[in-house]
Parts: sequence; structure tokens; C-alpha cells
Amino acid sequence: MALSNRQYSLRSRTGSSALEIVTLVVIFGLLAAVAFPVYDRMRENHQNARFHGEISKVIEAFAVYATENEEYPESRGPGTPPEGVEDYINRFDWTAPTPFGGEWEWVTNHHGVKAAIAVLDPDVSEDHLLRFDKTYDNGDLQTGQFRFISEIRYAYVLESGPDEGEDAGGERPRNAAGR
Repeated sequence: MALSNRQYSLRSRTGSSALEIVTLVVIFGLLAAVAFPVYDRMRENHQNARFHGEISKVIEAFAVYATENEEYPESRGPGTPPEGVEDYINRFDWTAPTPFGGEWEWVTNHHGVKAAIAVLDPDVSEDHLLRFDKTYDNGDLQTGQFRFISEIRYAYVLESGPDEGEDAGGERPRNAAGR
């Protein structure tokens, strides 16, 4: 017995079957499983590029300052630009959080370095920093220009100090995991 047009149109408006709903849920789940990691990688790449761009400006500013003044400025603490550097780092907000979280810090003659621009207590994971380091340095968080200079300081080292590998108390710097 064939269904009339009226019976067919009534039946098709009654809703979706459970199988159709489950199929849609599975399709959306698969799309989400693919989209979220891609989004996370894109966000991390943007964060890394932003950090590299910001720190590159500051590196250049401190290099020019050191060339013109024949020395690096003294540290003044986290979130505070060194005295005399403001004109060199114009339009850079030293007091704002870094793209990696934490605070900007200028470090001189401490933690085994003569001069470094550090992120004090970054919010990103050590794995994130390692991926950044592989892209922009040597892929080792203990050596190279970008490295941990203390347990809570990830830094770009402009110039190493004579006591490379030790801080003022004779303790070797450790990474964020305490190793």
C-alpha cells in the first residue's frame, strides 16, 4: 500500500529519529576534536610570535642604551623599567603582563648573567616554553640566549656573567619544574 502525499508529509514532520541525532552528535564531536587542537596551536603560535616581537624590541632598546652609555642600566625590580631606559623603550608598557604571563624584569649581575630580560613567573607551561625555545633558540631551556636563569625566570640573556651557571648564592639555576 502506497502512502499518499498527505500521509508522507505528516510523517516527515514528526521529528528526527534517534539514529539521525546520534549521527549528528558524532559528526559534531569529530569536528570539535579536530578544531580544538588546531585552535590551541594557533593561539600558542600567536602568543609565541607576540612574545618574540615584544622582547625583540626591548633587546634592541637595551643594546642601543648599552652602546650609548657604555654600560647596562641597573635593575629596579620586576615590572619597573630601569632608570634612563624609558626613552629607548618608548611605546612599550614594561608594567603590563608579558604575552607568557608574569612580569617583565631587567636582571643585571645576578643569576649568572651580566644582563638579561626576564619573564618573572611565566604562566605558560614548561612544554610551551620548550616549543618556543625550539623555534627561536636552541631547544634547550638551560642553555642558549633564551633560558631559565632561575627557577621562576625565563630570560633572554644579552650577556653572560663571569659566574655563568650560578646565582649570587652559589646555587645552580633550575627550570620551572625545579630540575
